[in-house]
Amino acid sequence: MIRAGFGTRELPVPQGAPLAGNGSLGRRAVGVAVPLRARALALEGPTGTVALVIADLMCATAALSRAVASRTPVPTLVAATH
Repeated sequence: MIRAGFGTRELPVPQGAPLAGNGSLGRRAVGVAVPLRARALALEGPTGTVALVIADLMCATAALSRAVASRTPVPTLVAATH
C-alpha cells in the first residue's frame, strides 16, 4: 500500500524584490498580482518515504534544496516551475 500526502503554501514576495526574467529592465515587485506557491507531495511505501516540492520560482538552487532538506526528515527533490 502507498500513502500520499499533499500540501501547499503561499510564498511571500517582499516589496522591491527583483522580478526574474526582466533582464536589463530592472523591474521590481510593487505588489502581488498572482500569488507564488510551493506545493509538496509525500509518498510513503513499504520501503520508505520520499517527498517532492515544486515551487513557482525561476530556478531551484542548491541552497534552496539544502534549506528544504534541513527541514525535512525524508529524501526530498526540489524543483521550480519556470
